[in-house]
Amino acid sequence: MVVHKLTMLEDYVRYLEHSPTEIDLLFKDILISVTRFFRAGEAFYALDETITKIIETKKPGADLAGW
Repeated sequence: MVVHKLTMLEDYVRYLEHSPTEIDLLFKDILISVTRFFRAGEAFYALDETITKIIETKKPGADLAGW
């Protein structure tokens, strides 16, 4: 969205509907080809604990973003 100077998700969805190339690029950005992380149990469980704490302490209506 930033690359295309779009601020609304709806605008990006419309852009995706008309741009097969952008769909491929988004797919590659979201889905990494490395699975090592998920085989590293300690890292995966630490992430799970961290996310759980963030969600439990998030104020109702507050945004939650992650990458």
